[in-house]
Order: sequence, then C-alpha cells, then structure tokens
Amino acid sequence: MVIWRVLLPLWRSARYRIKVTSVVPEDDGVVSVYMAANARTRLAGEAGQSFNFRFLGGPGWTGTHSYSLSAGAD
Repeated sequence: MVIWRVLLPLWRSARYRIKVTSVVPEDDGVVSVYMAANARTRLAGEAGQSFNFRFLGGPGWTGTHSYSLSAGAD
C-alpha cells in the first residue's frame, strides 16, 4: 500500500516534473487545468485518454483526480 500510495507518486513527480500552470473556470463545476512538464519529458497522449493525478498541496491530497484529455499532448 505504501508503494502505490506514496512512493510511486513521489517517483513519478520527480521523473516528470509536471506543474499546474493555470486553472480556468469554464462553467458551474467545470474547470480546465493546464499543466506543463520540463522540456525532456515526453508524455504520449491522445484526445479521449485519461490520466490520474494526485496534487500534493491543498485539501484532498491523499486521493487521485482523473482527467481526460480534450486534445493530444503537445
């Protein structure tokens, strides 16, 4: 449990260095979350795929948040 809940997310955070660059409210209960990674990071993703993220700051940091891609990663 410790590996999947703590160690793996920390390792992925160090490897990909993904940062939230902005959060834009779109409608009631709907937001767009824009993220960026370092230049060496290559994430393959196509529209419709989903990723799970765990944000280490703020409330709910112990749970994952599922996000679907509206466009391919570029």
